[in-house]
Amino acid sequence: GVLGHGEVLLLPVAAALLSFVVVTAFVEGALLLLGVGVTGAGLPVALIVTAAWVASWARRAHGRRWPVVWLVVVGSTTTLLAVSLLYSGRVFDDTWDSQWFHQEAIHQLAEGWNPVATPLTAEQVPDIGARTRIDGYAKGAWIWGASLYRLTGRIERAKAFSLPLMVAAWAATCALML
Repeated sequence: GVLGHGEVLLLPVAAALLSFVVVTAFVEGALLLLGVGVTGAGLPVALIVTAAWVASWARRAHGRRWPVVWLVVVGSTTTLLAVSLLYSGRVFDDTWDSQWFHQEAIHQLAEGWNPVATPLTAEQVPDIGARTRIDGYAKGAWIWGASLYRLTGRIERAKAFSLPLMVAAWAATCALML
């Protein structure tokens, strides 16, 4: 049956997890380009877009059984995202780089700093080393984190994208090896 083969569902779950991350970054990035800033709106938009994409795929790939497949893929993806969100809030990250500039970057983005418009100032981040890294490093992971921080109000939840990305890599690898 359709649900009996792991490769049939592992790849769509991996794709759904990646879709969620990419759509979140796209929406929040577009808001930065428009001068709005990170709002957290990318997360619910990403859930809706991902669920719609999975429905479209499931209809084409599985015909009449598409609702069951859709439910399994979207349910698995949503459950993993929820577990990751809950778990990330329980784990305190006390590594030096996280405390020094990663967390500061997420905080600044969540508080309205727009890296598209202006670099950070010494008033925002007094430590020149941290400010240089924040201005110079890629900001994708920080934008995802700031979106989660804006939505939940908890900075520790900002790292919730790590587990879904690891599971997506694992699921895609397993699906391609089966």
